[in-house]
Amino acid sequence: MSTDPSGPLSGLRTNRRTFIITIIGIIVLFAILFGWRSARFSAQPQADFAAVDVVAMVVTAQDVPSTLDAVGTFRAVSEVMLSPEVAGRVTAISFESGSNVRKGTALVQLYDAPEQADKAAAEARAKLAQTQLARSQRLAPSGAEPRRVLDERQAELDQAIAAVRQLDARITQKSIRAPFSGTLGVRRINPGQYLNPGDPIVTLTALDPLHIEFTLPQQNLSRLTAGS
Repeated sequence: MSTDPSGPLSGLRTNRRTFIITIIGIIVLFAILFGWRSARFSAQPQADFAAVDVVAMVVTAQDVPSTLDAVGTFRAVSEVMLSPEVAGRVTAISFESGSNVRKGTALVQLYDAPEQADKAAAEARAKLAQTQLARSQRLAPSGAEPRRVLDERQAELDQAIAAVRQLDARITQKSIRAPFSGTLGVRRINPGQYLNPGDPIVTLTALDPLHIEFTLPQQNLSRLTAGS
C-alpha cells in the first residue's frame, strides 16, 4: 500500500503558505501607510512655525462716543394764522409776503371811520361830564347844589370814560398787528376785500428758536440726557 504525496497533507501545506504570504502582505501595507502618515505629520509643524512679522502696540482705555441716528422735522416754537376778530373792509395792507416784522407792527387796517366818529363824540361827552362834575364839586360843599347832583355828575363822567374805552377797543380790533416778532408767509388778502371774523390773512412764524421733532425706539430712552 503506497502513500500519495499530493494528498491532504500537501493541500494543508499550500494553504498555510498562502495564509502566511497574505499576512506578510498586510503587514507590509500597514507599514507603508504608517510611514507615509508619519512623514506627513512630521512635516506639518514646520509650516506652522514659519517666521512671520509681528507688530506690537500699547493698548490704552478711552471713552467712545455713543450716537443715536434719527430723522427729525423742524418745528417753529410759535406759528399762527393771523385773522380779524371783527368784520370789515380792508383799507390798508402794510406788509409784503416773506418779510420780517417786530411784535406790535401794524399789518392790516380795516375800515373804522364810524368807530372813530363815535369815539370823537364820546370824548366830547366825557369832556362835558368832567366840566359839570368840577362845577358840582365847587357848589356841593356850600349847599348851593344837592349832593345827589354831584353823585350824578360823577356817574355821568364814569360812563363817558367807559364809552371812550369801549370804542378804543373796537378800533383796536380793526387794526391787525403782529402778536410776536417773526417772518410772514404768503399774503392771502387784497386791498378793498371784505373780511369776516376768522378769515385767513397771513401766517406769522417765529424762526428763532426752532424745535426738532424726532422719534427713537423706547429702549433708547435711558440713553437720552439733557444736553446730549
